[in-house]
Amino acid sequence: MMDAIIAELRRSSESRLCAPAGPDALRAIDRLPLPAAHKELLKRSNGIAVYHGYQRLFGVGCSGCTDLLRWNHEETWKFAWPMDLSRYLCFAEDGFGYQFAYDIEQLRRDGTSPVYWLAALTMEVEPWWDSFERFLERNVLRWLHDPYGSAEVAAYHKHGDLPWGEQIAYCPSLLLGGRDGDVEHTMKMRADVNMIINGDLFRQAGNELVERPVRAVEPYVDEKGRQRLRVIWGDTA
Repeated sequence: MMDAIIAELRRSSESRLCAPAGPDALRAIDRLPLPAAHKELLKRSNGIAVYHGYQRLFGVGCSGCTDLLRWNHEETWKFAWPMDLSRYLCFAEDGFGYQFAYDIEQLRRDGTSPVYWLAALTMEVEPWWDSFERFLERNVLRWLHDPYGSAEVAAYHKHGDLPWGEQIAYCPSLLLGGRDGDVEHTMKMRADVNMIINGDLFRQAGNELVERPVRAVEPYVDEKGRQRLRVIWGDTA
């Protein structure tokens, strides 16, 4: 099955496949509590991007793409969010930062897990598919033939190919009055910075009324050298 999937991906000019996992990566993959089909795919291509980089599957210890282990480290971006995200192992994403993830405790217990969708701006969690194989069929392979996400398609036509390590961000953020689908007001941003900023904005503005005035959005660098955002409200001294 995986050989056929890899062959189909290689035939697409809109896809990018990383090299098969080397010895160190193979050992790291084997230690992870991933479904067997997921491990098998990574061993053949240790990172996959489809539709010009707007849908991608992370690698493990691959220098050419997003590393699954680093991406899920608390200090990469999850720390910025007000909820505990440690139970979710994010292994893929779309170009706007929406994550696809397993429940890591269920993986450790059962060797498998449904695939969950985590909203980029709120980390709202929804179960989307019952298995990794279904995720491959309904997300990765579907994007080869039927790119169904209108925002991603429009973003590609505006920004072109999306490199590994970058995401598309709305300016202003949808949490501060930006309009969903208005890709004319978007920009490329480093992926971890975008996820941190989304967390900062959700923590400060996610439960506020749309009518509450924003006087300014202040960038700053925290004590660990990470780019952050602070909301300055217009109705506060």
